[in-house]
Amino acid sequence: MQAIGSPVAEAERLAEAITWLLSDDSLNVNGAILPSDGGWSAA
Repeated sequence: MQAIGSPVAEAERLAEAITWLLSDDSLNVNGAILPSDGGWSAA
């Protein structure tokens, strides 16, 4: 569950991230936590 005030990702953006993770383009991604929050965690 997200903390109050945290940005909520849009369903379309989450679907894009999941599609990428399921594709061959993400072949070398292994064991990484990849937040899908529109860049808010990088701020």
